[in-house]
Amino acid sequence: MKYLSFMRGAGSGSGAFLLCVIGSAQGAVPANAHPLPYGDNWECDRGYHQHEKSCLAVVVPEHAFLSAYGRSWECERGFLKENENCVAINVPANGYLDKGAFQGWSCEVGFRKQDDQCAAVLVPTNAYPTYETHGKGWKCERGFREKGDACLEVKVPANAYPVYELYGNGWSCLRGFKQDDDQCVAVNTPAHAFLTEEGDGWECARGYRADRDVCAPLKLPPHAHIDNSGNGWECDNGYSQKGDRCNQNW
Repeated sequence: MKYLSFMRGAGSGSGAFLLCVIGSAQGAVPANAHPLPYGDNWECDRGYHQHEKSCLAVVVPEHAFLSAYGRSWECERGFLKENENCVAINVPANGYLDKGAFQGWSCEVGFRKQDDQCAAVLVPTNAYPTYETHGKGWKCERGFREKGDACLEVKVPANAYPVYELYGNGWSCLRGFKQDDDQCVAVNTPAHAFLTEEGDGWECARGYRADRDVCAPLKLPPHAHIDNSGNGWECDNGYSQKGDRCNQNW
């Protein structure tokens, strides 16, 4: 803003001045806009968008509404933006509106997109439909395995239990048993041994070493001790291993 001052005439009061305010063209606010609380900046009112130094009205087409900031528009639910209009979404039978989908709709569970329709998924016996957009659209129930377009019953041997997996035989052996072809055979744990965490093998206890099918006690030479693994030994400080002995360092 610019300010212009001049002295009043005689009789108007000694030393008094009259101030006149003149708007600065540089900071002029256009129509349908409002100044910002800092500097000479301004922004368009809600429902208008800036075009160069003017504020033009946002043209909202049918079935649309102003966006949150009022500078543009969005289509109502059930409509998609196409050029400068909002066109109705054609939802096929067995479909539903889905804003996140490319076409604005998705198929109900048990149906798959096929062109512009929702085709029924042929779910075999002992299977259930899924929401997956790829694949066959179904999975076999627990205890059954997919083979072609069917779900065949998994034959679980003794000492085993069924598991759900896309590959493999569809079952796993109980702890303490290991797979041998189509059977689960017991793990023969020798003396001084224990089952591994997986339960399909064994390890020797501390102070013993596996020797074929048994756990043999460690034979420590003089000046040696059991190592961190518990199944071997190493020389004490000041000694070095040479064969099966610990020789003193010189």
